[in-house]
Amino acid sequence: MAKEKGGFAGKVLRVDLSTGKISLDDTVAKYREVLGGTGIGYQVLWEEVPAGTAPFDAGNKIVFATGVLAGTDVPSNGRTAVTTLFPSCWPQPLVASGHMGGHFAAKLKYAGYDALIVEGKADRPVWLFIRDGRVEIRDARASLGHRYPPCHP
Repeated sequence: MAKEKGGFAGKVLRVDLSTGKISLDDTVAKYREVLGGTGIGYQVLWEEVPAGTAPFDAGNKIVFATGVLAGTDVPSNGRTAVTTLFPSCWPQPLVASGHMGGHFAAKLKYAGYDALIVEGKADRPVWLFIRDGRVEIRDARASLGHRYPPCHP
């Protein structure tokens, strides 16, 4: 990672399941003022998800984001923040973050991304393929053995 990026890999990966569009944002230009994955997640939800959006609406987003120390030798660096409108809050859904450990944060950072923003709604089960600079939305029905019907809006 370049010193001028301040620990960021430099890119945020956006995947729109409704349109199939895959795009990139510049992390430093857009998220330099926030620290860590939770900050990126909250900024995305604040700026891009309209008030009144329900957790399972296509307008909601789920953000998987790493901190600036992910993928380094610093202790406790392997956390990934998962931020979205949570359906379990009452009486109305609220923006919240959950966190997970493991290798996901380092793998996302080594792939060149500080965050993954998933938006929209697929019309069928899909999965995301990321390898060697390639990003694809792939059909998951074959993996499921056609046990599940297509998703409906």
